[in-house]
Amino acid sequence: MDVLVQKKSPPLFRLNKGEPSEVESDEDEWVDLCVSDDLPPGMDLYQEIDLQTILQAEQVAKLVIDTYAWADEVQGNAPELADVMLRLGDPVPGDDQTEEADEEERGSTIDGLIELYRSLSGAVEIVRSGPSLSDPYNRFSYVFRLSSDDARFPDLNKLRRKEETLLRADSNKSQQLAVVQNEISVLTNLITRRLISSMITGAPDAGRGVQALTRLDTIFARASYGLEWHCLIPRIGSEGRIQIDKFVHPVLS
Repeated sequence: MDVLVQKKSPPLFRLNKGEPSEVESDEDEWVDLCVSDDLPPGMDLYQEIDLQTILQAEQVAKLVIDTYAWADEVQGNAPELADVMLRLGDPVPGDDQTEEADEEERGSTIDGLIELYRSLSGAVEIVRSGPSLSDPYNRFSYVFRLSSDDARFPDLNKLRRKEETLLRADSNKSQQLAVVQNEISVLTNLITRRLISSMITGAPDAGRGVQALTRLDTIFARASYGLEWHCLIPRIGSEGRIQIDKFVHPVLS
C-alpha cells in the first residue's frame, strides 16, 4: 500500500496527506439508460439525455481511461491490483448470436472508451446564466451549452456571433434574427443527437469500465478499513483451532 501511495494513487480517489479518503463519484445512470432493452413506452433517449448528461459521460470515460493508465504504471508493483483495470484492454468478443461470433472480435473496452472520450471531449461547457432574483450577484447560476470553441463547433459559433450582431442591431433585423436563431436551434439539435449517438454506442464499454472501477474501489475501501483499524490478515494453519486477539466485528465497529 505504501508503495502505491508513493508512486501514485488511483484517479478515483482524493488523497489527504497520503491516505485514501473520499471516493470521487460520477453520475453513470446514463449507462443503464443507454444499454436498456426495456425502456418505458414513448421514451426517446434523444429527448431524455441532456447536455449535462453528455458532460457526465465525458467525465466517466476520462476517469476510466485515467485509472487504466494508472494501472499500467503500477502493474510492476501490484500486478493483481492493476489487472482489475488492465483487463479492459482485452478484446471484447462479438455477439454470440451471430454466425461470425467465434471468428470476429471487436476492439477492446478501453479502445471503445477512448473513442467515446474523443467524441465527447470539450463538447459541453458550463457558463454563467446571468443574474436573477434568486442570485442577483450571479454566483450560483449556470447553464450547460455546446462549446464556444471554434475548433470544436465552428459553424455553430459562427451563427452565434451572427446572432449577437443582429441582437445589437436595429429592430428591423428581427426577421433575419429569427432565421439565424432557427438555424442555431437546428444545428444544436443535430450536434447533440450526434453526441448522444456516441454515448449509446459507447455505453457497453462504459458499463464495463464502471464495473472495474467499482471493484477497484471495493478493494481499496477494504484495505483502507484494515489500515484504520490495524487489522491483520489471518494466518491459516492445520491445527484445527482458532485464536483471536482483540477481535472487533465490522458490523459493531
